[in-house]
Formats: sequence, structure tokens, C-alpha cells
Amino acid sequence: MLDTTADEMVTELEAGRPVLLLQNLGVPRIPIWHYAVLIGYDAERNLAILRSGDTERLEMKWQRFARAWHQGGRFAMTVLHPEEIPQYATPARFIKAAAGLEAAGQRQSARTAYEAAISRWPDEPLAWLGLGNVAYAAGERAAAADAWLRAIELEPGNAAARNNLAELLLDAGCLEESRRQVERASALAQGTALEAAVADGRAKIRATATRVAQCQLADRAWPD
Repeated sequence: MLDTTADEMVTELEAGRPVLLLQNLGVPRIPIWHYAVLIGYDAERNLAILRSGDTERLEMKWQRFARAWHQGGRFAMTVLHPEEIPQYATPARFIKAAAGLEAAGQRQSARTAYEAAISRWPDEPLAWLGLGNVAYAAGERAAAADAWLRAIELEPGNAAARNNLAELLLDAGCLEESRRQVERASALAQGTALEAAVADGRAKIRATATRVAQCQLADRAWPD
């Protein structure tokens, strides 16, 4: 998704990427919705060049094009490879798109996107958090731990990274450090959307600690 400005559409065209957009070719009360692809523009003649329906090249005055696009809700999007970052992109928007790939099960594409984000914004904790998530899902504990540690270094109050690190430490048998991290995450997550998830992780770690602490053969008499 673009940030819905004409300048950004032109920037994408200059990068060789066509733009899918929604137009209202009618009027607000009687809309005629129509998808078209912006494939070029002619600055000298003030024209938008579209692929519209069966018409491979439709030239439209830019003002008319812009009006129909505005009436269509200013929707526009372009398709990128995971490693491509638009010039206008912000960390939050790009990482949200990467997280969408992750949620859809496209973990390798998500990983590529997170790595691209880190290359452009190396001090962005959300990018390191996402990279840790996909590494952990792939069974790469060390890589996940390194990524989450970097996220915490950049943002000590990152409850999600601490909670995820606590789970990893539990899986690795590092019980004491796992408990320390989840307690820190619990304090940070209070009153946020993460509170319930962190509480579940905390309960899991506490239950594990209880099992480890209790002798499972306490009813036996042991020799001196």
C-alpha cells in the first residue's frame, strides 16, 4: 500500500514499478468503481498513462485522473519483492508488511524483508524482533536469541522481545534466566495488548519451575 500521494505513485513509476489503483469514474452519489494500472506519465503533456480494462494504453489528463482517483478513496498499491524497500517507506509500515508475510506462513519472505529492514534501519527494534521470531520458528535458537537481545539493547522496555526470549531460555533449559526475563516482561506489559500473552508465558515458566523443584519420587525412602 502506498501513502496515497501522487508523488509516491510517480516515484514508483520511476523505479520501474506500475501502480494498481482504484478510480471512481462516476460521481460520489452514483459511483462507478474501476481498477486500473498506472504504467506511466507524461509531464510535458500533463498526462497519466493507464492500462485500463481491455485498453493497453489509455492517456488521460492528469487532473481528470487525479480526480477519479481521489473519488475512489485514494487507494493505490504496488507489488514488491520482499527485499525491496520503497524510497518513501517508513519502518513501521514496512515492518507491518513483513509481519503480514510472517502471519501468512511465508517465513522465508518475511525473513528477507526483516533483513532488508535491518539493512536500512539498523537501529529499529521491531525489525530485530521480527527477525528473531522467524529464526525461532525455523529452530535457530542462537540466531533468535541474538536478534531478540539486539532488540532489547535498542529498546530495553520491549516486552515482546523479553517474553519471547524467556520462552527460548525455558526451551534451552536456562530456567533462572527465563524466570528473570518473563518477570521483567510481565512488569512492562501491564496495561498493554501484550499483558495476556505474557501472563500465559509467565504461568508456563512458573509451572515448569514447580515441576523441576518437586521431587517426583518423594514417597520413596532413600538410603543414608
